[in-house]
Amino acid sequence: MITSLLTSFALGTDSQFFHQRQLQQAHQRLMDDLHWARLQAIQTQQTIKICSLDSHHQCDSHWQHIISIFIDSTPDPNQTPLKEITIPSAIELIDSRNYIHFNQQGMAYGTNQTLTLCSHHTGLKITISMTGNIHSSSTRVTCSKATAG
Repeated sequence: MITSLLTSFALGTDSQFFHQRQLQQAHQRLMDDLHWARLQAIQTQQTIKICSLDSHHQCDSHWQHIISIFIDSTPDPNQTPLKEITIPSAIELIDSRNYIHFNQQGMAYGTNQTLTLCSHHTGLKITISMTGNIHSSSTRVTCSKATAG
């Protein structure tokens, strides 16, 4: 009896640790890739767009598990992304907009933009300011819906 209780507690803790670690890794990778995209905009002097593409190569309103970083020129279905970011399927990326833009000065369009990575009711936020600065909050947030895992 005691062994089964300890085993179930350990498995639950291991599972929770795994999901938290996966969330932290996805958060850090997305931060790194956003910084990279901003640097590409400055270095190439071209507008860089970041979004999930639908089957028609248009930015989708739902951030999917593959996010593309590309030069924002006229829509070209044959354009190869500069980079693709893969978000694990157990993690959901939530944003009120369907894309991120960095212009030639590294500035982001519009007002501050907040992305939230969620896994099992827990989330981490990334904020992109109008000046293009990318900030991470180490404070965990509660996500409104659970993500499957």
